[in-house]
Amino acid sequence: MNRFNSIIWPIIILGIILRLTDVAFPDFATDEAQFALGASAAQPPIGMFFFWLSQTIFGASIISARAVSIVFGIATIYLIYQIVLTFSDKKVALTAAAFASIFPTHIIFSKLAYLSVPLCFAWALTTLMFLKARKQNNKLTNKRINGASNMIGLYLAATLSTFIKTQGLLLPFLLLIGVIIESIKNKKPLLTINYSLFTILFLSLIPITLYILTSPGIGATLTLYGGNMYGISGIFERMLTLLKLWWHLIPIIFILFILSSKFYFLSSKNNWPTTILIITGVLLGLTLGPAHEYYTTYLVYWSIPIALLLNRMKPCWTPVILTLIVINTLLLTGPRSVFLNGRTYKLYQKEGYWNTHADQINDVLKGVDEVIVMGHPGHHIRWYLEPRVLVGKNMDLINRKGTFLNLGKEIQLEAVGEVLYDDEKVVITRK
Repeated sequence: MNRFNSIIWPIIILGIILRLTDVAFPDFATDEAQFALGASAAQPPIGMFFFWLSQTIFGASIISARAVSIVFGIATIYLIYQIVLTFSDKKVALTAAAFASIFPTHIIFSKLAYLSVPLCFAWALTTLMFLKARKQNNKLTNKRINGASNMIGLYLAATLSTFIKTQGLLLPFLLLIGVIIESIKNKKPLLTINYSLFTILFLSLIPITLYILTSPGIGATLTLYGGNMYGISGIFERMLTLLKLWWHLIPIIFILFILSSKFYFLSSKNNWPTTILIITGVLLGLTLGPAHEYYTTYLVYWSIPIALLLNRMKPCWTPVILTLIVINTLLLTGPRSVFLNGRTYKLYQKEGYWNTHADQINDVLKGVDEVIVMGHPGHHIRWYLEPRVLVGKNMDLINRKGTFLNLGKEIQLEAVGEVLYDDEKVVITRK
């Protein structure tokens, strides 16, 4: 066990350290800025609240916004360890934690201000509390305090999941379906052994249901691009896109997951809640956008079946496989000052435009109260520019005077005037 610990713990620590490197290097993406600014009408408020809280405490900066994902990402490692402990031994749980710690795509998005990592944490917490509540519920004991605390914890975790991101309701809903199916298979009335679990999960879905019904922004997002972005239309093309993405980012882990799937899914009949967690993480990208790389965050749940697979293999294979994963992770998302290479994740290949030019552009705009942005600006423009941003395409600009920021080299007709600034991506004019 001492030799095992000497391998596992350095890997877990390495994964934590990697989540703290190059945090401020990539430009703030549009979605990141939208969440950090609390400007998304398509998502519930709790996820964006975490970004607001971090910036309120530490000041508005890229690092303070992305720190939210770092904290939730590291905490998820511990939750995966605890989940595995509910049905296996400490050695397997530590192996799963090690895989989760150095899971490349989870590390990448633990350093970015997306909502995928907080939701990944909340889903893992919901699953853990469900497993504990289910275990307590099935025991004929008088430990009512523990049982009540587990049920309260399950309700809070499930409700938190639903209010971090809209799709967060999927896991509590599927667990609710699982409770019903389990009762039917065991030929026991739902209102007996599983009554508490059913009630808690059902109640956790009520607040988000009411929120969605009273939030037009969420409905508008569901019909975006005619609704073709979501669902299973073009299922084979979606699957092919997804498989190519996985193979490009995590080839070794992808192979291990395939090898572990048959063993895991055939031997985990009594652990169906964890199976639902893993499958939900896989299907999320398939149904909501296989080309969106941030959905690979949830593949960190693969660490669970892979750890069980390694436990069945000869002990000599564990350090070999973990070493290969560490190499793949370092090549993809290791500190760029040391590991910059052709496989380095695209956001870390070279410095972003806005991180390197924002100060210069703001110097040009000093004293300007508002700037009209021409083109197709994202929320990151609001994040980087100090003056108030107005979107030109939504305005009547005939005879409008003021300062214009043109995205692209071509100055749009309505913004023709004195050129204040000109580079390869932005032209600032005044008329």
